[in-house]
Amino acid sequence: MNLEPALLLFAERSPVDLTLAVLAMIAALAAGSAAVWWLGRRLKGKPPAEAPERQLARYQKLLREGALSQEEFNRIRQSLELTHSGQPPRSAEPPNSGIK
Repeated sequence: MNLEPALLLFAERSPVDLTLAVLAMIAALAAGSAAVWWLGRRLKGKPPAEAPERQLARYQKLLREGALSQEEFNRIRQSLELTHSGQPPRSAEPPNSGIK
């Protein structure tokens, strides 16, 4: 196998040409991977939210099974009711900021 024509092809190129070709290939790979990443995020989207009634039924089942205490269930139910009404849930105590 005669490699002389291939060697002559590379011998005629300057190091700047080779550097530019490598940089162009790296840029093309980066642009392609960014496009794949963006398209994947775009197609994935957010899953639809579960209805508050179904969430409450799931927590009631956990309460019956003993996985939740009555206090935890009441807190969750109140949070779901406030979220469903559009109001932000209030915490029982203000956060401790450490400022006096």
